[in-house]
Amino acid sequence: MRQYLKVVIAILAIYLLFYFQIVSIDAFITFTSNLSAVDILKLVTLTFLLVIGTYFRWYFCSIFFGIHIPKKKLIKVSSEAYTFGQIIPGQLGIDGWRILQFKDLDETRFKSKLLAVTIVEKIISLLAQLIVFILFLFILFEVKIAFYKIAFLFIFILFGSILFFKISKYLIQKKLQVDIQNGSTWNLLKIFIFSISLNLGACCLIFFISQTMLGDDGLSFLRTSIAMLASNISAAIPITPNGVGLAEFLYSKMLSIMGEDSKTVLHGTSYLIYRIFNILGHFCVYVSSTFITSLKWRLPIE
Repeated sequence: MRQYLKVVIAILAIYLLFYFQIVSIDAFITFTSNLSAVDILKLVTLTFLLVIGTYFRWYFCSIFFGIHIPKKKLIKVSSEAYTFGQIIPGQLGIDGWRILQFKDLDETRFKSKLLAVTIVEKIISLLAQLIVFILFLFILFEVKIAFYKIAFLFIFILFGSILFFKISKYLIQKKLQVDIQNGSTWNLLKIFIFSISLNLGACCLIFFISQTMLGDDGLSFLRTSIAMLASNISAAIPITPNGVGLAEFLYSKMLSIMGEDSKTVLHGTSYLIYRIFNILGHFCVYVSSTFITSLKWRLPIE
């Protein structure tokens, strides 16, 4: 029965969201009634860009360890992992599912290269979220800093990141005993910048959802972004599967503090819709890739 614990906790978390009025059906109805064709096009396009970008962040990290994944297989396996890894019972999860499917590309005994790719990708993703979160806090509270201090801070972050990546490289080579390609530090910085752009895209997605939900009463881009980033970072702590319930609660409470407490249910539902868009994005990519693959096999070969 332990293998079904993940599903039970997720269902319970969603039930508690409705019970404590963090989310509601009425808020979903409000969102759908406010949707226009332009809103749908905007949200769907941004969702698919984020979904594909997430796959390729993992792909870029895999190159450092000499793993060359065909792009079609990358999209099919990653979409499959993000679709089923979040909802199936058991402890496999997204990363485990992906490692299992790509195991033939890693010649090491314990699949150390794939494990290293996963660790590096997680670290870069978390650091990028923290940097954007701190930057937005500075802007929101109008922290005034002299130009030379900003320049010093930029240099500090740059060299700090290089030092951190070099230490990480040493630990991976020492502990996991896998080789990393030369010039990886600068390439990791490029992926770090790419990851920051993905986070900015996610900030735009939650902002557009909030604007559709609340209209002219919606909060600013900075406020929705800060709440979303804090919620995503909290999801790294495995209290509930993929942060279900906890992220929605934190997002709604943070925006209630920065905005109006009476709109808690609208804020919480906005984040749940953001989550649904992500899941449906992965699912649609998976269905499309599976259909194209099956169609290819059925076509007669001349």
